[in-house]
Amino acid sequence: MCGIVGTVGIQGSSVVNQMNYQQFHRGPDEGGTYSYPAHSVFLAMRRLSIVDLSSGHQPMISECKKYAIVYNGEIFNAPELRTTLAALGEKFISDHSDTEVVLRGYMRWGRSIVERLNGMFAFVIHDIQNSCLFGSRDPSGIKPLYLHNNGKVFAFSSEIEPLKFVPGRSFALNRSALSHYLSLQYTASPETIFDDLRKLKPGESFLYSLADGTLDFFGDPFKLFPAAIEKRFSRSYADAVDQLDQRLVDSVKRWTMSDVPVGISLSGGIDSALILAIASRQFNSPIHTWTLGVNGQHNDVDERSLASLMAKEVGSIHHEVSIDLADVAEDIDAMVASLGEPYAGGLPSW
Repeated sequence: MCGIVGTVGIQGSSVVNQMNYQQFHRGPDEGGTYSYPAHSVFLAMRRLSIVDLSSGHQPMISECKKYAIVYNGEIFNAPELRTTLAALGEKFISDHSDTEVVLRGYMRWGRSIVERLNGMFAFVIHDIQNSCLFGSRDPSGIKPLYLHNNGKVFAFSSEIEPLKFVPGRSFALNRSALSHYLSLQYTASPETIFDDLRKLKPGESFLYSLADGTLDFFGDPFKLFPAAIEKRFSRSYADAVDQLDQRLVDSVKRWTMSDVPVGISLSGGIDSALILAIASRQFNSPIHTWTLGVNGQHNDVDERSLASLMAKEVGSIHHEVSIDLADVAEDIDAMVASLGEPYAGGLPSW
């Protein structure tokens, strides 16, 4: 993962630099900043290099100097979009950076670029020509983006913690979001546990005007899922099985597109086993797999034995990570702090 942050309305880069340092763990490979003092726009990011390691530097600025982007994610259909854009006359500088595909796609198609993207993403583009910031989040909501706007200062971040450096925040508790957490075990978008922060909803985009400070939201996640609005499948059961198999294979192939080694988190369940089985046929060398297990009296929910059987079946290089409940107690403060807001699924992620 990578991390992106930005501010508008704060003089100087000290705040955005503090925000960026706070998310260093999201991107230890590289960091960068961008500034446009005329509108007090500051963008920064931390990069975990996955695709185009040598030329995907961020923030990325267009050759005409009218556009700049900070981006977190991976666009699975970037090669196809790059070919289309090149045929329309776009000149690419990078080898195969998906960041540049998003940037040049916006330059060519404007806000409708999000309807063409197949992937997981959260990005913000400074559009100098139209005096605005445009940002978007993928329709599944995989990549997070948090926003703060008080009419004078606008800020965004991949995590909540960096936003604590934004001056003038109230940090007031959002009681509605707290109710959601107690009912659902998470806080539902667009609310967060803080009254003065909101999450960009899955499939949602925003437009922040640098001219008058207005902030507008738009986007329909279902419009970004073509398969969700197809007609009811009316062919045979065998055809349905074949189509599902092909879609799974295509999906795993796209998700494993990387310039660095790929590993798989393997539980004892069907989902991860299916992903591993498909992925193992796409690589010439064995895949590394990892399974988490809790020692002690909770062995009834320990899936290490089932995961080990699956790893042996496909010939993966398997690793077991064992923890004790005492380890959880020791890490609880750091684990809670890393989440940013209440979330009941924090332990496996940690």
